[in-house]
Amino acid sequence: MKKMTALILAAAMVFSLAGCSQEKSDAGGTADTAGAQAEASGERKIKDEIVFAQSSDLTTMNPCIGTQERAYSLTNHMYDTLLSYDSEMNLENSLAESYEWVDDLTLQLNIREGVTFHNGDPLTAEDVIFTFKQRAESGNAYKEYVDVDNLEAKDDHTVIMHFMTPHPSFIYQLTDPAWGIMPKNYFEEVGEEGFAKAPIGSGPYKLKEYVTGDYYTLERFEDYWGGPAKTQYLTMKIVPEAGQRTIMLETGEIDVAYEVPYVDAAKIIDNDDLQFLSTPSMKIVMFYLNTQSATPLSDKRVRQAIEYAIDKEAIVQAVCYGYGTVAYAIVPESVTEYKAVKEPHVYDLEKAKALMAEAGCADGFSMEIWTSSTQTNTEICQVIQEQLAAINIDAEILVQDANTIDARIDAGDEYGMSLHFYSCNSGHAEYTLSNILPTGMTRNDSRFSSAEYDEAYYKWLVTVDEAERDELLTTMYEIQNDETPVIPLYNEVKILGATKNLEGLELSMIGAHQFENAVVYVD
Repeated sequence: MKKMTALILAAAMVFSLAGCSQEKSDAGGTADTAGAQAEASGERKIKDEIVFAQSSDLTTMNPCIGTQERAYSLTNHMYDTLLSYDSEMNLENSLAESYEWVDDLTLQLNIREGVTFHNGDPLTAEDVIFTFKQRAESGNAYKEYVDVDNLEAKDDHTVIMHFMTPHPSFIYQLTDPAWGIMPKNYFEEVGEEGFAKAPIGSGPYKLKEYVTGDYYTLERFEDYWGGPAKTQYLTMKIVPEAGQRTIMLETGEIDVAYEVPYVDAAKIIDNDDLQFLSTPSMKIVMFYLNTQSATPLSDKRVRQAIEYAIDKEAIVQAVCYGYGTVAYAIVPESVTEYKAVKEPHVYDLEKAKALMAEAGCADGFSMEIWTSSTQTNTEICQVIQEQLAAINIDAEILVQDANTIDARIDAGDEYGMSLHFYSCNSGHAEYTLSNILPTGMTRNDSRFSSAEYDEAYYKWLVTVDEAERDELLTTMYEIQNDETPVIPLYNEVKILGATKNLEGLELSMIGAHQFENAVVYVD
């Protein structure tokens, strides 16, 4: 059950799902646990619970709705997707034993037999179709090219999808944890609200108990089709303060700390009782530039000048302590259909000044930079603020809640630049390209509109011929580079800290780190 993962180093563990109570789990017990069994057989004893901490609580445990990274850390253990990735980013089968494009408009999915949900119900084609319809109702754009009302269960383990237009990259969506398969009968029995409180899936762990805003405990699902997880319990604690997560790791209160602040990396590396884990990610940190601004930002030469004036490597070193890779495309290099731009806007202050002069802006102008209130984001904006001063741009940093920023941009408020990130969760470029640049799309926060780009994009979506797709994709990337509605800064590296006794954890490029085979040995 690999969910777009990069194998790095510890051991996977698993989870199973049951009801929810408000009392603390007895996960610390040792009777009849893998650890006790190992001790009896003379093997190294393992803990029966792995505890990890992350910064934010979940908004929901419904995979179709909870599409944020903070949800994936839990739901990827509770649900299975039809397809997944191996550690080399190759597609592999999960709940779908195989798939076949019958023709350009028909996809057949062959569902694995013998899979059960946590309540014992068998997983069938009807559950897959139900989940697909839930995805459509949640607003996913795939309903624009799939005939959702004509999804067909050929038999209990065969799903036929009928497309209204060709869409060869669709299968990559099926790796996204947001496509975790849900049980139709149970969902309809308890309703959406009931399911949100007591969800079940078919993954290696099931929900045991939780206290919102505090912790979530999962229990191993013994009947998991891939075999039981190696550790009996998996607990996620919500610890907003990054420094506190590091302290809890140092004192042994938790086994794994997510989202380790860059400044704490050396502290973990130098601690003989801990191990430092890292993996490339699918996340690109980027600036949106308001192409419809009343300021000179509406001139692409000014936008290009800004990118030339930004020393991206300096940001990676100063803010990220070297944990990042400079980016010139809006998708990571590891995704399918990534293409490098031919003439990237590499840091060149003299080129930036020349472009400003050419645009009639040698004396500069004033604008606002919007960002959410994280330490890293603020530090990035401060570095950018200083760098833009070199081309006479007076940038005022305005810190706001992320939801407020989105709402103000959607409302059409005036702004200059806005710091965001985008994570390509499906591992395919379409995931990002479909939202950021086409006219009127969900997260086209730059308000960019190009008839040439739109024509290439919509043709690319439905083109099956690989050579033609490649040509269209090149056009799209080059337009993005030339028009510069978005400035990619860097590809984030995810860093975690863990006890030295952890083995088998499989790190994920989208943050859905996999504990299915993980163990923590007892000294």
